[in-house]
Amino acid sequence: MREGDWKALKIGSNTYLFNVVDDPLERADQKTASPEIYQRLTRQWDVWNRTMLPETPRSFTYNNTVAEWADHINTPTVDVKVVDDAAKTGVAENAQ
Repeated sequence: MREGDWKALKIGSNTYLFNVVDDPLERADQKTASPEIYQRLTRQWDVWNRTMLPETPRSFTYNNTVAEWADHINTPTVDVKVVDDAAKTGVAENAQ
């Protein structure tokens, strides 16, 4: 959850609070020094999260491949080397 200079973060069971302006590398956890900010941000996140649909194994949103994403089904495969080469040279070639 981000609000202004503050970012509350949860990774697994670990929770943190960072001032991303004063500490852009996010090294100094401010959760103990500023508990009211941490509590406010996590409360706001919880309110927002309750409006989201639950993640379930049937949602097919975890560990899927790009080919399984709805906006990529039946799209042609892209030759990444050709795209990278075109970006370097500024010339696009037909890769069929």
